[in-house]
Amino acid sequence: MKNIVTIYPFYRDETLYSNTKSKWDYAKILKNFQTSVSSFKNVKFIINTCEHTTFPDNENFLCRRFNSRDMSLMTAIVESEADIVRKSFGKNIIFCGSDEMFIQNPSNLFDKYDFDILIGYDGVSRIMNGIVCVRSNAETIEFFDNRVREFHKLSSELKNWGGDMHSYGQAFARESRLFSTLNLLSFPSRASGKTNVVQSLAYVLAKRLKILDNIGNVGRLKVKFFYWGNEIAKSVNATDEDLIKQARIASNKGFHLLDFKGNRKSLIGDNSDTVHRFE
Repeated sequence: MKNIVTIYPFYRDETLYSNTKSKWDYAKILKNFQTSVSSFKNVKFIINTCEHTTFPDNENFLCRRFNSRDMSLMTAIVESEADIVRKSFGKNIIFCGSDEMFIQNPSNLFDKYDFDILIGYDGVSRIMNGIVCVRSNAETIEFFDNRVREFHKLSSELKNWGGDMHSYGQAFARESRLFSTLNLLSFPSRASGKTNVVQSLAYVLAKRLKILDNIGNVGRLKVKFFYWGNEIAKSVNATDEDLIKQARIASNKGFHLLDFKGNRKSLIGDNSDTVHRFE
């Protein structure tokens, strides 16, 4: 029997933790995300959230709740994902954001590639964790525990600006045992314009080991780094009128995930039938 793949999009109602109010209806966005996978076989959809986030009564969401009352958003993401891997031994997992849409069955990725972790990079310097596929085993449990430790070593600036991405780079570098060599390299930080190495560690590591777009060993892990926007996942840059065409083209090219960042959330948050119109 084919293994079930569980998708864990992370969402936490940040109005419970700060005075800011989102302009997006995340219940609607998550509902459309859930709808995009509802017809796929061997796939479960469970929202990774905190114990206080609520949804409208008419939204029938399965939730996994993690106590993150005293945690920042980035800390909650990193800690809760490690907890999921730790408690899901032998299972197939997908971590992602809440503003996504699958256009092909993501369980195919576990059939097609023999990996422990599948994760994207931007072709220049950054890990892209819009989708991360994980086979929970002894090696990946240890890796995600190490990621938590590496996250807590980051500066406050890096924790708050993409700490979930930076911690992957640090953890991969530690796993490879090439950390001291890679640490000699420096790259500009988007957050401040200053120089830091964290964003690029995993990319440089993958390039040095010649496993970009392939599967290779990083320490004890089998890792597939894929080029974001070139295969598997891409960010949407579209108006509502051409989204259907873009989704069809992406699906025909073998992409599995479309990512909606910033104002592009309106394409899945405001129009409830978007996820069906390209079928």
